[in-house]
Amino acid sequence: MKLFLIQLLKDHDVPSFRNQNAWSKEAWTSITSQLNNKFVVSFTVNQVKQKEQDLKKIYRSVKDLLVESGFGWDSVRMMVDTPADIWATFAARKNSKDALQWRDKSFPYYDKLVPLYDGRHAEGRTRRGMDYYASRTNNVVISVDEQPDAYQSPSPTLQGAGEYGMHFSIEEETEDFIADAAQRSSTPFQQMKSTPSSAQACTEKPSSRRAKKQKRSTAEPPEGFHERYLKLKQEEIDRFAAIKEKKASIEEKKAEDPYSINKCIITLEGLDGLQVSDILLASDIIQAKDHREVFLSFSSDELRLAWIKREITRSNTNYQC
Repeated sequence: MKLFLIQLLKDHDVPSFRNQNAWSKEAWTSITSQLNNKFVVSFTVNQVKQKEQDLKKIYRSVKDLLVESGFGWDSVRMMVDTPADIWATFAARKNSKDALQWRDKSFPYYDKLVPLYDGRHAEGRTRRGMDYYASRTNNVVISVDEQPDAYQSPSPTLQGAGEYGMHFSIEEETEDFIADAAQRSSTPFQQMKSTPSSAQACTEKPSSRRAKKQKRSTAEPPEGFHERYLKLKQEEIDRFAAIKEKKASIEEKKAEDPYSINKCIITLEGLDGLQVSDILLASDIIQAKDHREVFLSFSSDELRLAWIKREITRSNTNYQC
C-alpha cells in the first residue's frame, strides 16, 4: 500500500497538482480515491496526508544520517551502512532515538522518495540555487583583494530577484555580477585604457542607468514563449481530464458489476448463522469472480448460506492439509 501511495504521489508530481512542495486539494482527492479503490478501503484525505508526512519524516531522518561523516547507503540491503566504531561515536555524540533506530533497520522506500523530496529540480546550473552563485561571486571579489596592485572597492551585492519588476534568471544576474567584479579588479592603468576619462564619467547622468534597467525590465518575452506556455497548460489539463475520466470509468464499472465484492459483502453480513470468523474466511473466498457469481446467483439466502458454509469447510480442510 505504501509503494502504491508513493507511485500515486509521483504521478501527481506535476505543476498542475503540486506547487512549492505541496500537493493541491484536487491531487489529494484523486490520490485518496485511487488508493481506496485499489485496496477496497475508506481512508480520508487527512489520513492519506498524514501517511505521506510520516514517510517524509522518516526519509528526512535517514537523509540526515547520510550526511554525517563516514555514513553511507547500502542500496542492496536498503539501510544505512557504517562501521561499528563510527556508530558508537555518533551515538555518544548524538543520543537521538530517531537516528539510532536505523543502525539495524532497513528503509526500503528511501530510493523511491528521493525524486519526490530532493529531485524535483532540473539538473544543471539552475538547480544549485542563489546561495551557490552568491558564493561564486564572493570568490571573485576575494581574488581581487589578493592582487597587490588591484583597485580596492567594496564588495558588490547581488540584487534581489524581481527588484526591477521582473524575475531574471540566476545566470544573467551572475554573469553581470562577475563581469562587474572583473572590471573592478583591473589596475588603475588598465582602467585608464578601458574606461572613459574622469571628466566623461562625471558627465554621465544617473538617470541613464535607470533608463537601461527600466528598458530591460520591460523587454518582451522570448519568441514562442506564449505558445510553449499554452501547450504546457493544455497538456496539464489533458492529464487531469484523463485522471478524472479513469476515476469515472472505475466508478461506473463498479456500479454496473452485478457480482461486485461490495455486493457480496453486504449479502454475507445479512445471512443468519455466520460467525465473524466465518465472514472473514468467506471474504477470502469471494475474491474469485466465479465464486461471486455462484454465490449471488442463488435465489434464496438459505442456498447462499449452505454454499458458503461448504466452501468455508473446504477452505479449512485445505489449510490443515
